[in-house]
Amino acid sequence: ALPKVKVIRLEKDLTSAIRLIDKFLCKNNLELTYTITLDYKMKNFGEFDLNKKNVISLNPAAFYDTKKEEPHAKYYSTDFSIGAVAVHEFCHMYDEKINMLVKYREEFPERFYLNKNSEKDSREELAELFSLFILNPYFLKLINTRYCINGLG
Repeated sequence: ALPKVKVIRLEKDLTSAIRLIDKFLCKNNLELTYTITLDYKMKNFGEFDLNKKNVISLNPAAFYDTKKEEPHAKYYSTDFSIGAVAVHEFCHMYDEKINMLVKYREEFPERFYLNKNSEKDSREELAELFSLFILNPYFLKLINTRYCINGLG
């Protein structure tokens, strides 16, 4: 028997993420082309691969397996929607293009753990903060105004 396929708001969530990314690029007068690829064979939620120029890969099937992640009650923000992961991977891509991590480490030497993923390393920390800046800048400002005033906003 073939597995059942369940797609919930996939088009709407991705369209919303694309609009937010494009708005960020436009508002900051940046030209950066990117492609979002849906890859059901991936093991992760999403990734930006340096070897694939400007390609953000997402696995729509991963977003419905609730066993992959434990609840993150002690953290500020956790969003595993396909739109949020698309923005997160865009942030990795953008960081690679302009080497934002170097400036981020200089500006913010003390680690800031927004969620469990940001504990991995500074690159994930930056991607989590930067994606929250794109998705919900008011929430980021509420958590810590320094991230909106200085390096990110």
